[in-house]
Amino acid sequence: MLTPAKLFLKRLAAHGAFQWSVLRLVVDWIIALYFIVPAFVILGFQYHSWWDHAPVWIEKIPYYIIVIILYRIATMGTVRLFVEEADQLFLLQHSKWIPRLKRLGMAYSFIFHLVFSAAIVALLAPLLVVHYLLTPGQLIMLFFYMVIFRNLSAFIKHFLSLRYSSWRYLLATIGLQLVMTTIFVYTVLTMKLELFLWSGEVLVFALLTYLSMKYRLHLKGTFARDVEHEQTQRLKFIALLLRRNVTRKPKTQKVKPFFFSQSNLIFKQRNPVNGLVELYLKSFVRSGVQMRLYLQFLAVGMGLMALPILPKTIKIVLWLVLSIFFCNWLKVYWYEVLDSPFVQMFSWKDIDRQSAAQKGIFYAVLPGYSLIGLTLGITSLTWSGTLSILLFGGAIVYMMTNIIITMTFKKQA
Repeated sequence: MLTPAKLFLKRLAAHGAFQWSVLRLVVDWIIALYFIVPAFVILGFQYHSWWDHAPVWIEKIPYYIIVIILYRIATMGTVRLFVEEADQLFLLQHSKWIPRLKRLGMAYSFIFHLVFSAAIVALLAPLLVVHYLLTPGQLIMLFFYMVIFRNLSAFIKHFLSLRYSSWRYLLATIGLQLVMTTIFVYTVLTMKLELFLWSGEVLVFALLTYLSMKYRLHLKGTFARDVEHEQTQRLKFIALLLRRNVTRKPKTQKVKPFFFSQSNLIFKQRNPVNGLVELYLKSFVRSGVQMRLYLQFLAVGMGLMALPILPKTIKIVLWLVLSIFFCNWLKVYWYEVLDSPFVQMFSWKDIDRQSAAQKGIFYAVLPGYSLIGLTLGITSLTWSGTLSILLFGGAIVYMMTNIIITMTFKKQA
């Protein structure tokens, strides 16, 4: 027999399966495994070494920067209720189901915030203890403060979203952020030596969180907003991946495109493979959406490589991992071009499509990936290391493109 608890677990499992399916579209796990496992091993050794001595780069980061980062993490939470539009059909016959479902959703939100806060504090623990000299008691208090603050801020933001909209919500959020920033930063910076006062603030916030949960259960007339909120949370990850890459009202087509306006040939040798590659590259650089995403990806990659606080080993691991995401993303656009009506007018051999995909994606990835590698070399390596990174970068892109496309075509066969 279906109960509110079983319904909640069913929806939680469906939510997890949906997020996992979205993640699988972005990352080819068979390939990523060769990079993710070594990355975790390297990071594990780094983490273990931090307990013995703090890394050199942490000396350049004052404590208040860490506090601001913790504050940003503590205000990223949300409240999940797991209600759906079809639930309004139950209200006539099962009036007690929705409150129970909301109660389970809030309990899940609290547990999620607790686990997430514990992971963040545990990750930073060696730096906080070894370099910033926090005691075990202060570290435990910081964990409790993060959990309660994250839950309370999630409820306050949730209430604001129910009460206000548009510019009023924006102003209310800005005001809330100013108040919460002052409270959190002042508390963590000044009260780490006053555990009694700190624990008192935690108890007050815990009481406010409990009252917020109780008030939320008895709040009426919010069903439509709750459904909208749940839909937003469910699609938040995929919306982040597809941001600015959605179908829009077509603009007036220019007489001549900015790039390749004369339709000059890229390859002198004319064959089906080169024809497909030219079509792919010209379509890519003429697409404003794709070029913006390309430049954003490039800016993020170069920014990570230029960060002085990241150790050289971690930068190299990130540089390798970026090749997977770069190639996978451009592979997605390749299939968009391949499925276009114009390309579908012609008959292409599988061997030509596979060769063209490998060649076209390689040419598209190489310039951006080379700039990321160049940034890594200039900021963290010697001139010989920079040259090696550029040479190895080309080889890695070539190998990664061939592996990804070969495996994709095998799955389709």
